[in-house]
Amino acid sequence: MINQGPNPPPVLHLSDGGHIENLGILPLLKLRLTKIVVVNGGRTISDDLYGTTLLAALDVARKKLGCSFSGMDGRDIVEDIADNFVDRPPGSQPSSYK
Repeated sequence: MINQGPNPPPVLHLSDGGHIENLGILPLLKLRLTKIVVVNGGRTISDDLYGTTLLAALDVARKKLGCSFSGMDGRDIVEDIADNFVDRPPGSQPSSYK
């Protein structure tokens, strides 16, 4: 579903990325969509693995699609995600990242 308005549609279609990356963002990045909502409902066996699925998907997007990512403050997105989302004490990780 492609949304042109400022708000997301009332219904979103969710998809699994399959064997390459579990979040399903590669086809969306390939379409060069301006807004992508990623929902990670996967279970991790350890708090040390928190956010690794997202980092792995971004790495695959860089290698296979030639994508580049910047944080809101201009920093590399991997550093930004690590500092603000992943490398936090267990139990203090935020429930979302923007």
